[in-house]
Amino acid sequence: MTHYFKILKQRYMSAYGVITDANGSFAAFARALQSAGYATNATYASDLIDRSKQVIGQARAWLQFRLQAIDHDGAVAGGVTKDSAAERTRLARFLEELRRFK
Repeated sequence: MTHYFKILKQRYMSAYGVITDANGSFAAFARALQSAGYATNATYASDLIDRSKQVIGQARAWLQFRLQAIDHDGAVAGGVTKDSAAERTRLARFLEELRRFK
């Protein structure tokens, strides 16, 4: 990952600036990459944005399903195990991160 950011900074400074800005968005990053000449396909940025939305939506759906399954299993068993509780906490954090993704 460090190598990727090093190359990104060297070759595509505007895109690097967007992705490292706390107020930046993935859409702005994709558009900056396209503007910097990273891709020649005219629909590169919009295609990348659409794919990222699809992947994020699928990840959210799976996380919500898994959280519900853990809750259901715990209710049926009369409580959750320590491992299930830890998994639930970790998955809930991932879901919250995805909700904040711009």
